Amino acid sequence: MPDGLDRVGAQPRLLERGGELRCLGAAIAGAKAGRGAVVALEGSAGIGKTRLLRAAMELAAESGVAVVSARGGQMETEFAFGVARQLFEPVLTGADNGERELLLEGAAAPSAWPRRAVADRGD
Repeated sequence: MPDGLDRVGAQPRLLERGGELRCLGAAIAGAKAGRGAVVALEGSAGIGKTRLLRAAMELAAESGVAVVSARGGQMETEFAFGVARQLFEPVLTGADNGERELLLEGAAAPSAWPRRAVADRGD
């Protein structure tokens, strides 16, 4: 592999981002251990936020964490829960019935009600 490139999609390596990557790795390890966290990436345009986010997604996937992503846009402001649908719809539609029931337990149970109502009608 040419020097200066990482293994995924020939992206340039992140330079001088060791601290950020350690922070992201710690957040991922915490999430795997049941301790969720919020990590905010902020900075001016062109500083590498998107590349750092991609690196975080790669770290999570390599750690065995399911990774989902979504993007909100100006045109979606009138579309209720658009980002939430982008995140969870592929996961739910890709799950078998047993997995789907597990995913829609607890706090997520109300989201299953419309689906169950349609199933009960036979549609």
